[in-house]
Amino acid sequence: MTAAEHVGAVPFPGTVTNLEPVPQRFQDFIYFSQRQYDCLDYDPFHPMLYHMQKRLGVEEALWMSTLFMAWYNIGSFYIAFRNCDVLKLPPGWTASLPIGTQRRNLRGGKVLDHLKDFIKQAQKAGSIHKLLTKGFGNNPTENWRKLNATVDSIWGNGRWSTYTTCEVYQKVNKLDVLPSDIMNEGSTGPRTGLCFMHGVQPPSGTKVVPLLDQLAQRFHEQAQAHIKTRIPYLPEGWYDLGMVESQLCDFNSLRKGRYYIGRDIDRDQDRLRATEKTMNAMQRNVCLLNDVWVARAVVFPKSYLGEYQGWPGRTEYAKTYYLRTGKVASHAEIKKALGYLF
Repeated sequence: MTAAEHVGAVPFPGTVTNLEPVPQRFQDFIYFSQRQYDCLDYDPFHPMLYHMQKRLGVEEALWMSTLFMAWYNIGSFYIAFRNCDVLKLPPGWTASLPIGTQRRNLRGGKVLDHLKDFIKQAQKAGSIHKLLTKGFGNNPTENWRKLNATVDSIWGNGRWSTYTTCEVYQKVNKLDVLPSDIMNEGSTGPRTGLCFMHGVQPPSGTKVVPLLDQLAQRFHEQAQAHIKTRIPYLPEGWYDLGMVESQLCDFNSLRKGRYYIGRDIDRDQDRLRATEKTMNAMQRNVCLLNDVWVARAVVFPKSYLGEYQGWPGRTEYAKTYYLRTGKVASHAEIKKALGYLF
């Protein structure tokens, strides 16, 4: 946080017992989160993968999720998936496809090194499912920790990619796991968002992690009383700590002028265009991406799709709207309010 962002925030206390969310921030967070869930912009690759895996077997579906997390690009991963079999390394040219910023450590061909290690470990275990469920028992929270340890052991994975990959396996592939925290240890995004919600300065170091986890658990319970989810790939009313983690990060970006309702749906539009551009430059068949464009039209309300509504993906005017006005809105609502035409 900058010095300006500290204004009004008090030092983080030695106990969180009496900490409560700032009312207006909490109200905005609940409205923002509910709108995100309603349009499926909460980690929109979840509903996309779930839709695209409906006719796949267990191993093929797990392989698809693994490839997505390797490229973290809704277009690039699908090209790789359609050009290899389960646990077979994608062709070398796929390493030149766009890779999401969050997986930039796998650029320069390293994405294939990452997959080589995954393939090696899965083959040794006997299957992808056997690898990922190694040591599982009857406690989903304990299983979550074991899955994190397994995924973290794959070359190229780190704190963020491990947590996010495990959540994909949980929500899309239905592994019997349940997130046990919001990743306060070793991260800044979740703890910054959590502390902003409570009007306190985010503390540094690992000693405060138990306090932050306690605060996150209570915040989860408070938010759950107000949020009503109806997400097709989850039980009705489902709301877990992994979802809190994502929404705190997204809301933190919202208040800094980098977010709006539907922003990640638009990000995928950007990334699909980037993959198309790369495929054309490589003189390779770009028609496979039609499957992804069609899936978007099936999964998301068309009012959130720039390819139907006339915006080119993420726009600066939409990202900064909440920062400038204090109003939580979708791209279409912002466009209408500003009178923008394309």
